[in-house]
Amino acid sequence: MLRFEKLSRFDRLQEPCSAAIPFARGLLGDASRFVVLDGDRPLPTQSMVTAAWPDGSVRWLHVEFLVDLPANEGKSLRWRCDGEPSPLPAPAAGVLRTDAGLSLDSGVAVLHLGLPGNPDPLPGLAAGPLRLGPGELRGPILIDESGSEWPAVVDADGWSILREGPVHTVVEATGKHRNPAGDGLLDFRLRCHAFAGKPWFQVDHRLIHREDVPRITVKGWVLRVRPARPPEDVRTALGISNYKTRVRHGHGDQRLWHCIDAEQLVYESNEQVPEVHYGTFWADWSAPGRGGLCVTVYQAQQNFPKALAV
Repeated sequence: MLRFEKLSRFDRLQEPCSAAIPFARGLLGDASRFVVLDGDRPLPTQSMVTAAWPDGSVRWLHVEFLVDLPANEGKSLRWRCDGEPSPLPAPAAGVLRTDAGLSLDSGVAVLHLGLPGNPDPLPGLAAGPLRLGPGELRGPILIDESGSEWPAVVDADGWSILREGPVHTVVEATGKHRNPAGDGLLDFRLRCHAFAGKPWFQVDHRLIHREDVPRITVKGWVLRVRPARPPEDVRTALGISNYKTRVRHGHGDQRLWHCIDAEQLVYESNEQVPEVHYGTFWADWSAPGRGGLCVTVYQAQQNFPKALAV
């Protein structure tokens, strides 16, 4: 039995979920026969064996699935080990392979992946009417103490596919942040996730210190989105929450900005467990006929300082 407590006051449709499930020896021989059930309805499920018994049966199974979670209610699911192979989600997640390289596809949105040596590891994005091409989506970029920019440059090995499945696909690249002269500053590991049917991507960026000096000060980390020829009727919003979400709205060239730092947090009360439920932090850009883009920083309050400008 899998039990979900109340998550939101809104319905969460096809919510991506995961679980690690142990099995007794000999109980599950074929991972494809494991199916998560919502009542009697099998859910799109993607499974990966992470440990096996000496007889080859599954000992631990990592399961990812899509489930409809109701507003203001909990929900219970069950599973079977002798069912038919799980139904595939529609649309499914995966990797697109073209002459121009790889792209990460959620079925409704596509994130283009940069070629080795390109200072834009994520050179484009397409989701509905929104189209961002080279130069419009930049980063990740490090900014040093002098204000110089060091874009992330993917190394010669390019992108590797860590996991490709109909529910959740993960790609990864490594490299170094480099200035225009080719000098390097900190290695990185960039991991991108796509979930079936979702118009968003998760991007994880890890800095790795392998330099000769013991200490490096980074003034900033930037993901920059600048659509070319933005229309005059651009609408923007910036939201931050603790007990409730506070949203500021702007338009045109008006700039909205907020920084979460120690000075703010020391005076901010919080009833929740800080490592689990604190709040959200997001910025939104949209224009009629062109679509929009929202960026959120994961656990910004726990990993401060963090800032957003739109």
